[in-house]
Amino acid sequence: MTTRNLWVVFPAAALGGALLLSGCGGGGAGKVPVQTTTASRAAEAATVTKTFAVSGMTCSGCEAAIRGSVKKLRGVTKAEASYTKGQATVAYDPKKVSEEEIEMAIERAGYRVVGEVAAAGDTGAHAGTKERP
Repeated sequence: MTTRNLWVVFPAAALGGALLLSGCGGGGAGKVPVQTTTASRAAEAATVTKTFAVSGMTCSGCEAAIRGSVKKLRGVTKAEASYTKGQATVAYDPKKVSEEEIEMAIERAGYRVVGEVAAAGDTGAHAGTKERP
């Protein structure tokens, strides 16, 4: 009989800076908290999240096409799309990929970036959607 261990790694950001390894195997289940390194914290801090206003999405297949195209880019850590909101939200490292490259990936998937959606806390002159010509 072969015993296999299963380990699930949760991102440090989801756990407030601590990395949690959860394992299940021959010896039973256990959880081991592991502190993240300064380098991994710095990498998390370098991540930028932007929400783009996108036209042309009509279904969940459109969402999947955008996610797939954007996730292929080096430096993108998370990509989500919503056809009901007409938005794509991308978390990325600006040292590895530019906003323009993300927009081009969305356009290669067959959709048009029409603006940028302001962050939830932005109540100034740039609140709302900034449209592109």
